Amino acid sequence: MTFNFVNGISNVVIKAYSKTILRFEFCRFCYRNQSALRDFCSLSTRCRENHSLIRCTSYLLLTMRNRTKSINNSDKPLYYDKEHFANYNLKISLKTDREKIISEYNNYLCGLSTTNNFSEINWEDLKEKTLALDRCMMVNKKNVETIIMKNILSLGSLHFGRSYLLYLKNQNQNVNIVTSSVYLRLCYNYWSQHNVDDVDIIKSICDEIMSKLPLLDSKVAESLILGLCLIDRWKDSFGVIESLKEYYKVSSLSYSAVIKAAFSNRDFQIGWQLLEENMLLGISPEEFVYDSWLDTYEDKNVAINRLLCFFSKYDEKLSTTFAEKLLMNVKKIQHSSSNFEPSLTVVTYKGKCTNCKNNLRTEVLSVSEFNRLRTSFLDPVIIGKNIFLKSTPTELNRFQEFLRRTAPYDFVLDGLNIAYAVGVNNTNSTDVFANMLKSVVRYFVVKKKKVLVLGRKHMKMWPKEPMKYIENNANLFLTDNESEDDPYLLYATLYSGKNTNFVSRDLMRSHKYLLKMHERELNSLFLRWQYQHQYYLIYVLKNGDVIMKPPVKYLQSAHVIKGSDGNDIWHLPCKSEKNANVPGHKKFTMKKWLCLQF
Repeated sequence: MTFNFVNGISNVVIKAYSKTILRFEFCRFCYRNQSALRDFCSLSTRCRENHSLIRCTSYLLLTMRNRTKSINNSDKPLYYDKEHFANYNLKISLKTDREKIISEYNNYLCGLSTTNNFSEINWEDLKEKTLALDRCMMVNKKNVETIIMKNILSLGSLHFGRSYLLYLKNQNQNVNIVTSSVYLRLCYNYWSQHNVDDVDIIKSICDEIMSKLPLLDSKVAESLILGLCLIDRWKDSFGVIESLKEYYKVSSLSYSAVIKAAFSNRDFQIGWQLLEENMLLGISPEEFVYDSWLDTYEDKNVAINRLLCFFSKYDEKLSTTFAEKLLMNVKKIQHSSSNFEPSLTVVTYKGKCTNCKNNLRTEVLSVSEFNRLRTSFLDPVIIGKNIFLKSTPTELNRFQEFLRRTAPYDFVLDGLNIAYAVGVNNTNSTDVFANMLKSVVRYFVVKKKKVLVLGRKHMKMWPKEPMKYIENNANLFLTDNESEDDPYLLYATLYSGKNTNFVSRDLMRSHKYLLKMHERELNSLFLRWQYQHQYYLIYVLKNGDVIMKPPVKYLQSAHVIKGSDGNDIWHLPCKSEKNANVPGHKKFTMKKWLCLQF
């Protein structure tokens, strides 16, 4: 859950943590915002997107009491310390100088990359300039070659990287295995720039790295697989992967490189077999795998149809870039007499496609699907090994006993999430928070709904009148201030039954990954259930009226429907654009969909 309060205090918190803030400014902030900081302390563990802020906040809260106490007890006037001014300005100056140095180095590297014939002087000069970055990039004589190769990788010049690697070999240097592995990655990313020399170099590097199996760093092993997939030894990657599985999880990029190599070498059966196996293990491929399949398989009708069925089966979402490529391929093979115009489009909140004007399919979880999801979620996620990260056994037992006495419910409310919907930047008044929550509870109570409100114990300090209304008209359960209450929200909703809904502005992204990742279908079931049962609070008017967004009822995965003419029309969702400023309830209507008749 992300709270607006994070944005409001982030600069002050980070400065305080790095000790660059003025003493007066820091103390004044703490003194004036003690109430808000206490609330933020209880919320900070939920800010998963910004772990640094959690650490910063811990530092701030530990020092707040002593610093504010010293201000209150001091008769001396508050003032700005000149020494702190000097230190702060010095750090700003150093940061500016660092950025300037790196910018000049990058410009020098870009200029050098355009050289056709490199001399020894060029390489010595590059090494000297890179070593000069020791304070900016942690460069030393032991890792300078690797740093240079990584910078060349960022630049994307295979000619530059090849010339540098050959220079190191001509110097009779024993080239670092990490440097060589970075070169393999450079070759894979920019293979369109390769020449015949690169193939021999790759074979030599792969032989060297394979001699050290299985004692390899995960990144080096990944580079080895990428290198093997560029030459005629791509099947050797299977043995490499098997030898590495015992030590760490093999990356999606490694598997994707092997699948792409299989498609490129027209071994389609192996490619699809590996792709299906990975999906069952919860390993989604890199999108260039789909590109390779479309580019390689000659019968485009068969190629596209197999991709569509694959996306539907495994609930895969497309990037906008690949959706445009797929759209282009469909248009090429579309019959000229067809009146249907395939397009990237949007779908209304009620599920109507703005391109074909048809309603997308609605599909409610069956009783057996819901029971499977509830069993899979409740036991491993809450009661399993992660229990001590989210709560305590005592609190969990208390919650389970509470549910046995009071469930089922019609609606489960995320109390703090609703209360803070007003934005803690706009106010730190607990009176406002409490009345926000009261209004939402009343919204459901007048509809004769049975409501459970989940919150934290610090809410006992909120104004009595609205809290009394909540206690009298809804069931209220308060967890410890340190507990994460989102799992309790999902637990209570699933425990109450198939018809129970919940209210939260949180998209619950992290919790679906707590399901068994090797059972990809469970993640799909969780998302379908979430879309059909999550209400979003938009806002509460000054008169207390509540504007609520109901759940999305149509399928959010690739599926086919029958058009008015009886032909199959596919709708495939694209990946949502990453925009932290877009509220959760708007992400559905802003999502792009690929609509095509096939």
